[in-house]
Amino acid sequence: MSPSAKRVKTQLSDYKPSGWLIPEVKLEFFLQPSSTLVKSTLLIQANPSFNQDASLNQVSRDLVLNGESLNLVSIRFDGKLLEPSDYRLQDHSLEILNVNLSNHTLEIENTINPIQNTELLGLYLSNGIYCTQNEPEGFRRITYFIDRPDILSVYTVKIIVDPKECPTALSNGNRISIEDAEKGRKIYTWKDPFPKPSYLFAIVAGDLDKISDHFITKSGRRVELEIYSNKGLSSYCNFAMESLKLAMQWDEESFGREYDLDLYMIVAVNDFNMGAMENKGLNIFNSKLVLASEQTATDTVFEDILSVIAHEYFHNWTGNRITCRDWFQLTLKEGLTVFRDQLFSQDKLGSGVKRIDDVDFLRNFQFPEDNGPLSHPIQPKEYLDIDNFYTRTVYEKGAEVIRMLYTLLGKDGFRKGMDLYFHRHDGQAVTTKDFIDCMQDSTSIDLSTFRNWYDRKGTPILKFTDQYYPDSKKYEITWQDINFNSSNIPLTYPIQYSVYIDGEIVKSGIWQLSGELGSIDLGFFEKKPILSVLENFSAPIELQWQQSLDDEYFLWAKSKDAFVRWDSGNKIKNRIIQSKINLNFEIDPRFEQSYATILDSISKSKEDFRLIASLLNIPNITNCTNVQKVYKLAETKKAISELKQSISELHAESLLKNYNYLLAYLRDESSRLKAVGGRMLKNTILSFLKDESMVYEQWLYADNLTDEIASLRILSHSESEYFFRIMDAFFSKWKSNPLVLDFWFSSQASSEREDTLTRVQDIKNSNYFDIKNPNRVSALLGNFSRNRLQFHKTDGKAYDFIRDCILELDRINPQSAARLSKNLGDLDHLPIEQRVLLKKNIEIILNEKDLSNLVFEILDSFI
Repeated sequence: MSPSAKRVKTQLSDYKPSGWLIPEVKLEFFLQPSSTLVKSTLLIQANPSFNQDASLNQVSRDLVLNGESLNLVSIRFDGKLLEPSDYRLQDHSLEILNVNLSNHTLEIENTINPIQNTELLGLYLSNGIYCTQNEPEGFRRITYFIDRPDILSVYTVKIIVDPKECPTALSNGNRISIEDAEKGRKIYTWKDPFPKPSYLFAIVAGDLDKISDHFITKSGRRVELEIYSNKGLSSYCNFAMESLKLAMQWDEESFGREYDLDLYMIVAVNDFNMGAMENKGLNIFNSKLVLASEQTATDTVFEDILSVIAHEYFHNWTGNRITCRDWFQLTLKEGLTVFRDQLFSQDKLGSGVKRIDDVDFLRNFQFPEDNGPLSHPIQPKEYLDIDNFYTRTVYEKGAEVIRMLYTLLGKDGFRKGMDLYFHRHDGQAVTTKDFIDCMQDSTSIDLSTFRNWYDRKGTPILKFTDQYYPDSKKYEITWQDINFNSSNIPLTYPIQYSVYIDGEIVKSGIWQLSGELGSIDLGFFEKKPILSVLENFSAPIELQWQQSLDDEYFLWAKSKDAFVRWDSGNKIKNRIIQSKINLNFEIDPRFEQSYATILDSISKSKEDFRLIASLLNIPNITNCTNVQKVYKLAETKKAISELKQSISELHAESLLKNYNYLLAYLRDESSRLKAVGGRMLKNTILSFLKDESMVYEQWLYADNLTDEIASLRILSHSESEYFFRIMDAFFSKWKSNPLVLDFWFSSQASSEREDTLTRVQDIKNSNYFDIKNPNRVSALLGNFSRNRLQFHKTDGKAYDFIRDCILELDRINPQSAARLSKNLGDLDHLPIEQRVLLKKNIEIILNEKDLSNLVFEILDSFI
């Protein structure tokens, strides 16, 4: 496509039901690396819900099937072989004109080339494994079909393979049979009895290892569980299996949802665009989210596996049994399922610390998206390429919207709404409106204003002003939605709060704020209370409130809400850092005392060590520059370093004492969950200690990857010999394990050293980097382009490098190129010199011939 060619966007307002339905699909795959033959038999029915003017008395309509990168062999329509004159074949469609409105059988044969499919969309062959990825529009790259999510079909699938090359052949649903075929081949037959959209179809075939287990459902049914991986890696799947069984039990207990098939399968593959995919009964996962051991995965990776295994399993009901009418409804399944996996993880890991992790991620990644050129509501109204809307807004902000519903309706009210949703819409393709209707109908709570969260983009900013009247003893709050005039869309905000007097909570609850502005009468108090607001981060907003420093120090130390404690401490730290940048720095003695108190509590406290670690952590350069209109990168780095240095020096003895205490604690601790907290706190303290030899020594003697990576990341910024020692030693140890080596890539790419660009370029040109693998691209190029300090250097050389990487990637895998392109979105926050250089490189990319819609849509919004 030329740069000037017209690119047409899809509009939500243009949605119409399909003119045709396909209730039954039969597929046969004759798998070959460069020429796989696909035979499809489709039962075609006219859709009675099609929007057609009844006065026309229609007796026929066109049948249009989607298809891309397919080689058509033959078409039979009701048994008749069609000639080319009987249909219209175009680059992206196959059209049969004037089809009468009775039932029909359509048989299509086509071939595809899996081994040349570097986009990893549709059916592809990678490292000897045949694999599919069909969400959102990959099925049209397998065979001609009405490839949209509101076409629900029952699939029967035959996979014909050479068992020497592919002893395993999997598809959705239940195994029906394995039969002998000609020339020593085998036919594997599968049937999924539940109607599903084409994006949930999957096959996997190859030489794979397997672990097996089972789960007994609440009703007493036995479900077989199987997890597949590359040969020799099955021993790394045990934690994933444990996580799956925990998720199945939790969904029964929390939402009353039992699994519905006889078999549940997970397959770990190395080359995969997404984290995982919830294909009905056959989940396909990026191997980094399945394979784990203490030596090859960090504590964070274990938690990611727990969360994502649960997320994809929960999709069985929120995404599969009930799916999306169209792709504008994506947050219906993703926002809801993210919220469900967050609740699950909170139950298993601790609600307070998990909430802090979720909010920290939201603020670092979704808030900038919400307030930048890629801003969109959780239900977008138009797109050029739907792949671009698998975003933090649709997922994480979408989950926050569901969490607000949970807060407003209460646990029991939300469960009633979910029960009605499952009952009313099982087996259907529905909309966000249908979901909200269920919540409203089941509780009789008016959600008409709340619905606007689906339509308003940007992070709402609520301004609070508090006033205490000593004479009347009255305490009140006035509030205002300061973005309201720019959107004219009112919202509902559940604001969780507590009122403290003399260190104790005397009042708590949830304010339900709606509209543009208002006031809150908190009551009468003998003295001005301390107010804890936005507890548990009950709404995804930015709160503007000049709370007193005294109150913030109290909340950092004493709040009963983990999020408010962490957030209050970060406000104080950010204020200190910004004052250092502005050269008017004067540290408050209470800051030093707060650190002393936290450190003194470690050996005495029963608090979660993970929470203590979060209270000690210093905001990083991304946290700090996110609030700057124009980045002050060098100044911010200097301010953060000076603050950390002062803490290190003032509390050196206590830091070392607690580090040694935690070493002893971890030797004796048998609980994995407590050990995770202990390691997190120990490594946080290690980052404050100035002795690099101690950091390197931890790496040398570590018995787990968490401690190895902590040392690697600390020393990745070092200017001493220890940088080279640990980088060389880590590479030598792990160069044959790509998933672990990704940590080495990311540490190099995130380094604050001045030679970072050169090192990244050298790695990209090495034999250990594969630009076709999305994990390698994310670890190296993704992290480097998010390394604000080194990526935005004034010479602009990093911009030239990433520009060339995006163009190279776009020819191989546009999804990878688009993800990398998003990291250029802080253009408006740069000083003018860098802004000019980056804009020039963006324009070069946009003028590239045949640039994908994916990359064009993102970069065009930046300039």
